[in-house]
Amino acid sequence: MASVIFFGVQRKVGNLGGGGGPTTNHCCPFKGRTAGGGTRAQVGSGRSPTYGSGYSGVSGRGTAGRNFPFYYMPLVYESPDLGYLNPSEYGGPQNSNRPGGPMKYATITGLKRKQTLRVVSDASTVASLITDIRVGCGNKFTMSVAPNGVKGPFDYDPKVVRPESTIQYFRASSISLELDGYNNSAVFVVKDGAANTPFPVMDANLTGCVIKTINEAAPLVVTNSAQRWEHTNVGIILLFILKSLSPLCII
Repeated sequence: MASVIFFGVQRKVGNLGGGGGPTTNHCCPFKGRTAGGGTRAQVGSGRSPTYGSGYSGVSGRGTAGRNFPFYYMPLVYESPDLGYLNPSEYGGPQNSNRPGGPMKYATITGLKRKQTLRVVSDASTVASLITDIRVGCGNKFTMSVAPNGVKGPFDYDPKVVRPESTIQYFRASSISLELDGYNNSAVFVVKDGAANTPFPVMDANLTGCVIKTINEAAPLVVTNSAQRWEHTNVGIILLFILKSLSPLCII
């Protein structure tokens, strides 16, 4: 089972995780915010292309100042240069202290209709989802997934990864699915609440399969691992010291 550093503590992640009960983070720069409590059923909540969606029970654009229901940080974007898309508190896309590693992406190309999708998230999440999408959708559709083989996901590139191409956010805006060629003009409107551009004609079956796979397989913190963090005792303090070589506190 994979593990990821969350708030200076190494935690197990897997398909069966549920995020655990919400706990309060006492580490800068997120002091006072809660982490955990997100469930598998809430991974795709919102079903929206609006940045800041995917937080159950929270509406509005943007992610600044929000809690971490799944422990993962929300995505951020270098381009377009709009403040709400790149809150400084999370560091840039290449921030190695992001849980799961810097932002990366992979592409899924439907060969039947020449449609290209991109999955964007932290490095470990993208690597995990690449495998799940190949297994879950590859035997149903004529498609290719890149990168392939042992090569890891592609590095974040602001010329390729574009928030206006996003058709849905997941896991509290820490995962996005982009459709190449989609241009959501609402992203560029300063005032919140602008109507999203309608989606173009797409391969609904392939896109639906990818969305279903993300909802069902996006890595989550294993519940008992998250619950361990709730107990402030000597063992946890020692674990924090030993495991927090690159804690989020130093962003």
